Amino acid sequence: MLRLVDRVRYRDRPTVVYLALVRTDALRTLVPPFPVPAVPDFTALPLARREDLRTWSLHLLATHVLVGGATRSGKGSVLWSLVRVLGDGIASGLMRLWVIDPKGGMEFALGRPMFARFACKSFEAMADLLDEAVTVLRERQTRLAGTVRVHTPTEVDPLVVVVIDEMAALTAYLQDVDLRKRIAGSLGLLLSQGAGVGVLVVAALQDPRKEVLPFRDLFPTRIALGLTEASQVDMVLGDGARNRGALADQMPRWAKGVGYVILDGTPDPMRVRFSYVSDDDIRDMARRCPAPADAADILAQVGRETAAEPVRLPLPRKPSGPLLPDALRNLLDQPPPPPAVRPTRRPGRPERRRPARPGLPHQPSPRHGGPAHPHRPDHPREAEGGAVMTERTESAVRLVILLAIGTMAGAAAFTHVHDLSVAHGQPHWIGWANAVAVELMTIYLGLELRARRRAGRPVGLVASLLVAFALLSLAAQVAEAEPSVWGWIVAAVPSLAFLALVKVVLSNAPATPPPAPIPAPASARPSVDLREAPEQVTTEPEPDHRPTSPAVLAPVPATVPAPAAVLPPRGVIQPNRPHVVGIIR
Repeated sequence: MLRLVDRVRYRDRPTVVYLALVRTDALRTLVPPFPVPAVPDFTALPLARREDLRTWSLHLLATHVLVGGATRSGKGSVLWSLVRVLGDGIASGLMRLWVIDPKGGMEFALGRPMFARFACKSFEAMADLLDEAVTVLRERQTRLAGTVRVHTPTEVDPLVVVVIDEMAALTAYLQDVDLRKRIAGSLGLLLSQGAGVGVLVVAALQDPRKEVLPFRDLFPTRIALGLTEASQVDMVLGDGARNRGALADQMPRWAKGVGYVILDGTPDPMRVRFSYVSDDDIRDMARRCPAPADAADILAQVGRETAAEPVRLPLPRKPSGPLLPDALRNLLDQPPPPPAVRPTRRPGRPERRRPARPGLPHQPSPRHGGPAHPHRPDHPREAEGGAVMTERTESAVRLVILLAIGTMAGAAAFTHVHDLSVAHGQPHWIGWANAVAVELMTIYLGLELRARRRAGRPVGLVASLLVAFALLSLAAQVAEAEPSVWGWIVAAVPSLAFLALVKVVLSNAPATPPPAPIPAPASARPSVDLREAPEQVTTEPEPDHRPTSPAVLAPVPATVPAPAAVLPPRGVIQPNRPHVVGIIR
């Protein structure tokens, strides 16, 4: 009786337990291409193999797909695996592939017969292709509004998939600003409104930053292949994906086509390997599954897919030069000040001539036809101007070096603190807030310490806080470094360089000048009669036109300089003497 009861109670208990021991990586071997379905199921397209050796399928209908991965990480395996499973759907007219290959066709030119649209050389043609996709979107919105909410692909109204390889070439690296804005506007409309009307975008890129792809969050489905930085994993798969196991930045070298995807219904990432499609497979697929002859029936086919890039007139550019701020460059471009003009001699007064040195012949002055400076090849003003220009150049170079070191060191120090905060569960904006608080607090405390020392106030508390925040900054720099002496030193270099640079700049700041002395009143100044210091004037004898034999000039004894005269206050006229206009010394 008890046995019967136990048999009923434990009827679900397993009698045999299988234990699987994994001795190698299940994804190390290449994955062959999957069979091509006669009618593709857009909700389950087989593309990759999971770690449990089951097949991972992509839900393509009513979604956009973003593939992020570094160079040589296998982005082509993802794109060609998708094109392969859609082959029979392309041949039957159930869908259309519009392909943009900014690399000149190096990736997709082999499959050209399968594509209804193909642009690879002209960025104008790529922009036209995206504009036509927007036109299809608008037409379907007008036709399907009030009828259905999600488009159903048919041969009459096929699914349009826009495949873009190296998307950053269109959104960030294109030099034509107007064309780049036009492409960005079309992509924004397709990503925000195209999923429901059957105009989908599948894009691949290497750098997933917001600066490169501003509408990254408009891709619902994302695939992360091998990446170069840990922060890029969360950029591709979403916040916290790396903490949940998506170690896409630690891919081994053999893992071409291995990546992480997010499974439906769970936030945990799954590691998969996409099938490898060889060049022979692509040629066979292009020959077996070409696009229909009327594949361009949605819109008139533009004949610019293989046209050369149009010639554009070069934009006016400023003269090339050093990368300096405009204010500093204007200061350097200013001409040197003109030399001071010596006051002219008043009419009726003879010119004073400097006595000649003993043993040297007399040299006439420049005003009488003599050389400007017979014994000095360089004028003092010219030497002074050269020294000023040299000092300006050195100041400009120091400013450029200061900005470069400060920018790079500050960015590295801020990034270390931000990454440490994010790695310990904080959101991105709190990570940047921590970086700003830690790094700028040390600078503020240094300024406060200096101000208190000048004012003679106690500095104990400020100095303690300065040491504490400096140690906290260094600890944040070396927290995720390699556990070695050199690893710690290299990680701490940006923070130390940033603090040292701030210290040098503050030490060069001019101190507060002392108050200027109050000038004495005019009545307290000693009055000196200018008649007590007569001017020494050497009269020039009239020239003798009679021919004489050359004679050696006798040395002239040096004259004793007269004591310097003090001018009376401005506006005061000395008695018994005309008003003084100027003195020639």
